[in-house]
Amino acid sequence: VERQFAKSGVTVKTATKVTRLEDAPAGVRVHLEKDGERWYRYHALFREFLRQKLAAELPDWQLSLHRRAARLLEQAGEWDAAFHHHLEAGDVPEAVRVVLGAAESLYDSGRLETLAQWLDQLPNDALAQEPRLLAYRGRVFAQMGAWTRALECYDSAQRGFEARGDQVAVAQTLVDRAVSLRFLSRLRETHESCHEALRRLAHAGTPAPLIAAGAHRNLGISLCQSGDVAGGIAGLRQALDLYREANWNYGLALTHGDLGVALNMAGNLAASELHLEEALRLWLVIGHPVNIANALNSLAVSQQTR
Repeated sequence: VERQFAKSGVTVKTATKVTRLEDAPAGVRVHLEKDGERWYRYHALFREFLRQKLAAELPDWQLSLHRRAARLLEQAGEWDAAFHHHLEAGDVPEAVRVVLGAAESLYDSGRLETLAQWLDQLPNDALAQEPRLLAYRGRVFAQMGAWTRALECYDSAQRGFEARGDQVAVAQTLVDRAVSLRFLSRLRETHESCHEALRRLAHAGTPAPLIAAGAHRNLGISLCQSGDVAGGIAGLRQALDLYREANWNYGLALTHGDLGVALNMAGNLAASELHLEEALRLWLVIGHPVNIANALNSLAVSQQTR
């Protein structure tokens, strides 16, 4: 427990009085320094004893403490700990809210293990009732290379979004679906999924440059894979313009890397290296180790081609 939490009213009942955690006897309390702040915790054996005693004698108070701890941790941005306290309190809707609030940033920063662990700990009925969770589960499977399982999640998510009449979310799911289809070399279906996503966006009449960019990007990559390199480069340039419009560095970094590869295929090595270098610069800004390594590898391949 951080020092500020220890003073916030989260208390421990002893035989004679109520004592704040930071005032507990040294024999049962330990502390450590983290980022210049003092954190407190009970000795593991004593902590387990208290948990068992609390669950047996004051179960309602135990749930209340979990809820209070979750609120405090959310205020501090400690999403993982907050998520687990919500689950311990039996507040699945609150746990789902935390997942949905943090999922995009976790995904973009490459913290897929945390996101996967959260999703795996939610009850199956919670996943089934919330298509956004199914879509994120599909993304995690896709990042693991489990393309078929990802498609199953996307299909379920799409049905949920269709039932809600959410055309924009359907379009995003179709773009995500196209990624898995592309990696399975089902290129015709990839093209169809991208075109359908763009059609849904046009029908919705809602500006969604990031989703449109994703559709053009995946269409561009799959056209290159199909042998239409010129068409693929044109699609990737459309995606790049849309990502610039949305000012989204993650998409810009991906697409600069894709354009670097496509232009290398077209024999334009100088332009290829410019895009690959820009991709590397953006990944360094974002701080994504895996994609930094990929960008460095692509640059090395391009320089060897010269």
